[in-house]
Amino acid sequence: MIDVSLILSDFDGPTYLNALIAVAQVDGVKPEEEAFINGQAEAMGLPLPDLATPADVAASAVASTVTKRIIVRDCIVLASVDGSYTENERKRIFDVARHLDVSDALVERMERWVTDYTRILEEGQAILSE
Repeated sequence: MIDVSLILSDFDGPTYLNALIAVAQVDGVKPEEEAFINGQAEAMGLPLPDLATPADVAASAVASTVTKRIIVRDCIVLASVDGSYTENERKRIFDVARHLDVSDALVERMERWVTDYTRILEEGQAILSE
């Protein structure tokens, strides 16, 4: 993943992390999800978040359309990182997206992109390890 703090000077890291945490908490924070969230916090130079405290997204804190889309994209990545993108996680992602004014159609497009991207990475890994 791209270190978003390098591409967006106005990126809202705390809101980004809160959205990730809100999605991870839907079915209990898995070790892979915790590692992803902590890695993102470290990449942005933010303190490691408290994953036990309920999190929510404040849409008003998010400035740019790109920031909103990165939040939704990475929520999908996070929900998929443990190999199980559950229906509850999906519903929560759509809730987050709606709070951020990201359309359902765009969320579905991002889901397809993440699936395709993951498949390509896995195929590349298989090719390299043969």
